[in-house]
Amino acid sequence: MKIKTIFFITLFITISATFILWLFFLEITDINLLKILFSSMMPVALSILATFLITPQQPFLTIGLWLLIYGSSLNILAHGEDTLKYLEYIFMISGGFFFLIALLKLMKENKHYSLLANVLDKINDAVLVWDKHGKLLSMNKAASNLTGYSIDELKDKKFDIIVSADEIKDAEEKFRLINTESVEYLPIYERKFVNREGRTIFVEESVSVIRDEKSNILYIIETARDISDRKRLEELLTKERERFYKYFDLAQVIMVILNPEGKIELINQKGCEILGYSKIELIGRDWFDFIPEHQKEDVKKVFESIINGKLKPFENFENFIVNARGEYKLISWRNTYLKDENGNITSVLSSGVDITEARKKHIYTQKMKEVYELLFDITTLVLEAGWSEEYYQSLLERLMEIIPEAQAGSCLIRKNGDFKFIAAVGYDIEELQKVSIPEDIVRIYSEEVGIIKGQLIYDLNKERNLEKLDVIFREMNGKTLMSVLVIPLYLGNYLMGAMYLDNFENENAFNEELEIASIISRYLQLILWKQKTDERLRHFATHDSLTNALNRAAFMEMAEKVMSLSKRNNRKFAIVYIDLDDFKKINDTHGHEFGDEFLNEFSKKIMSIIRESDLFARFGGDEFVLLLPETDENGAQVFIKRLREILEDEFEFRGKKIKYKFSAGIAVFPDDDGNDLEKFINIADERMYSDKRKRKGGKESYDH
Repeated sequence: MKIKTIFFITLFITISATFILWLFFLEITDINLLKILFSSMMPVALSILATFLITPQQPFLTIGLWLLIYGSSLNILAHGEDTLKYLEYIFMISGGFFFLIALLKLMKENKHYSLLANVLDKINDAVLVWDKHGKLLSMNKAASNLTGYSIDELKDKKFDIIVSADEIKDAEEKFRLINTESVEYLPIYERKFVNREGRTIFVEESVSVIRDEKSNILYIIETARDISDRKRLEELLTKERERFYKYFDLAQVIMVILNPEGKIELINQKGCEILGYSKIELIGRDWFDFIPEHQKEDVKKVFESIINGKLKPFENFENFIVNARGEYKLISWRNTYLKDENGNITSVLSSGVDITEARKKHIYTQKMKEVYELLFDITTLVLEAGWSEEYYQSLLERLMEIIPEAQAGSCLIRKNGDFKFIAAVGYDIEELQKVSIPEDIVRIYSEEVGIIKGQLIYDLNKERNLEKLDVIFREMNGKTLMSVLVIPLYLGNYLMGAMYLDNFENENAFNEELEIASIISRYLQLILWKQKTDERLRHFATHDSLTNALNRAAFMEMAEKVMSLSKRNNRKFAIVYIDLDDFKKINDTHGHEFGDEFLNEFSKKIMSIIRESDLFARFGGDEFVLLLPETDENGAQVFIKRLREILEDEFEFRGKKIKYKFSAGIAVFPDDDGNDLEKFINIADERMYSDKRKRKGGKESYDH
């Protein structure tokens, strides 16, 4: 029942009761009593209004208080009249009854609310409690941190304050669904919040409904988890996945993924070309439709053995396929299965090369098979352990086994702008490592797959002043180079290095190897790209995306190891806790873009003076922690002093300048009394706040 309705009903009862009393005492009382009776109507009515203002939304408490107030007023009116006293008792007893009911109801609600509030504060995720109309009743600290609002700012406000404008209709629909269809919960879904600063926050949330014994809605509990970082990572992974699919599509072998029923899930452009169909025509088709009848049963058995996990991954075999033109193509396949997170086989990945024409040249076919075996071995190695420079030596040796014309070989990799030899066969690698070749010279030889022949090798060297390199090659091998097969190594469009296979007898030694070299070059480009992608993802997992400092989790893991080593060797280390002064004011005054640049530049200043063994992490918005191994109190003080010196210059961004100001606290192991890393960090944190208080009082102090 609405407050206005209750108010007017109660006011009507008051006036009616007063009128009845007037009629009752008309014959038995004097004019003074009537004056008192009528003059009491105004304060009684005002008391009713005050009661409603004190107890909104509580009808039983309102009626009880009014009956008590009105009953008390009758005590003034009675003047010894027994009848009015009886009415006073009736009003007082009735008021007490309603007041007792209201108190019991409030106690019950308060019990629910207290229990709920206690539970909410123990939950790390943001929890918001709404009534059935979408007004906020309560929220925990995590929700306040997420939205930037306090509970007082949002209480009794509707959800549209924090929900993104483009999702308000969806939120209204969910509240309607809960109220009209007796929904008990809503499955997990994604939502966009807008915090107090206007920044969009992506959250993953679920909704549960708490009802009383009559199925009336008591609370609608919304649990939200910030997934903004995950969304950014998903966007990054999506872009990287798109790049991978491009490489997948550009592969010069058939790449096909089949589901457990043998249907085509994915196929690359090369596969489409050989089969003579478009991707749209092939996706979803039964793969065995393209197998000749005389081989269909054998191929099905092999496929079933792979799906059942009975055939070893990468097991190879050959079979014919029939393309759209009715042509038979002999394909040499390498196969593996793909698994889900539970280890169940979900699909088969097959890579095949068309060896129809190669059958006419058995030696060439054998080379190609060995190349793909090499590429699959590289793939396995990369998937298991990642790529390393150490593998170039074994790769070079394998290539020379596959290509007998190669009598020696070497590999160059970019290092600090120039190129250095990191692998060699047939040469003294230690002597080659003494040579550094500029990029412009390497590009003359190595921008694309090709063959350098005869005297051209030495003409180029002489023209580019590489006679010393000529001498080294001749002295190490004792022969004159006749032909060099060049395999460039690219990361995207960036030349990372090159592999060279050398022949000392025949200028035409590698005329038939250009396709092999091209395949290896493109495949190694994919490997290098994957290595770079893995490095970036590992970096994102351990570092703060804004400042490039370690994140809290990575810092704690690495710091625990330093602490264990220090305990074992009885060595000292220092923890320095740094907090920027008035950073919130910087954000509020100059904006968050300015604040982000300020944090980034501040971090760069710190990283410019720390040692390689020091650990530096961002713990919060403007809080940073350093671990300085082999450092005592004095050493930590020297570090802070040096940091203040390099921060004397003002920070400038887009014409705005501010000074660097920070507070710092120090804890030293084992001097300070702390049994674990968290305690040492807390000690440094407390001392930082002590330093901050002294600095705000006009005192510069780094002392404990």
